[in-house]
Amino acid sequence: MVKDLGRNLLTGNIMRTAIPVTKGVFVGKSQLQVFSEHLLDWDQDFIVYLFKCLHASILCQRKPFNPIIGETLYIEVNGNKISCEQIQNHPTTCIIRIKAKDYEIRSLVALSVSLKANGVLIQRSGITLVIRNEKIDAFSFPDFKVQGLFTDERQGVFQGESKVWLDYKGPISSIQNLNDISVEPTFVIGFSKNGQIKCDQLNLEGDFVSGLKYKQQFISFNNQQPEYVITNINKCQSDCLLRHDIQLFLQQNYKEANNEKLRIEEIQRNDRKFRD
Repeated sequence: MVKDLGRNLLTGNIMRTAIPVTKGVFVGKSQLQVFSEHLLDWDQDFIVYLFKCLHASILCQRKPFNPIIGETLYIEVNGNKISCEQIQNHPTTCIIRIKAKDYEIRSLVALSVSLKANGVLIQRSGITLVIRNEKIDAFSFPDFKVQGLFTDERQGVFQGESKVWLDYKGPISSIQNLNDISVEPTFVIGFSKNGQIKCDQLNLEGDFVSGLKYKQQFISFNNQQPEYVITNINKCQSDCLLRHDIQLFLQQNYKEANNEKLRIEEIQRNDRKFRD
C-alpha cells in the first residue's frame, strides 16, 4: 500500500490508491445526507438556491467521516424521497436524485481528484438539474480545493467558475462532460482564490463569510459547522461493509480488492445505463 500511495502522490492521482477502512468511523449524518437536506431548504430564486448548495460543501469539511467508502443511501426528509449514490471507495462519480412534490433535483457529476501542496483539488465534470413545472435550470460546480490536508485547519474554497443555464435545453439522461454541452450558459459566476465571488451580468459580488450582494437583496450564510456524532454502524444506512471489495480492503488484500472494485464499478455503470 505504501508503495502504491507514494507513486500516486508523486503523479497527483490518488483515485485508485487502496486505503484501509476503519469500521468505527461513521456519523449520524454523512456528507451526502447533510448536502441533501440543504438542497431541500431553498428559496424560489435559483441563484440563492445555487449558493446554498455551494456553501453546504464548505461547511462539511471538518466532519470525522470522509466518504472514502462506497455508500448507497435512501432516506425521507419532510416527506421528500432522497436517493444518493456515491460509488466505490474513491468516489469518482456522485449521483443525487431528490423527488419532491413540486420539484426534482438530479446531480450527475463525475469527480476528478488531484493532490496539491497541502491540499486536494476536486474538479466536477457534470451538471446539477433543478426541474420545476417541466422547466429545467442547471448549473455546474466550480473547482473545489480542500486546504490544510496535512497541516493547519481543514478549509474548503471554491475557485474557477460556475456555469448557469436558465431554462436548460441540453441532455439530462446521463453524466455529461461540460466540454460536450453545446448549449451556451445564461451567465458565468467567477470564484477567485481569495474567496471573492463575482458576476457582472447578475450585479453579484461578495463572499461566503460576509455575504453576497445580489440585485436588490443580500444573501447571508450561517457559517456554523454542523455537529457530527460518531454512531453505531447499524444506524448508518449503507451497504459498504457488506461488499466484498470493502472486506478485502479491511483484510489488506489490496490487489484483489482493486480488481473486485473495478468489477463492481462496471456492474454499477451498466445498471445506471438501464435506469437512465
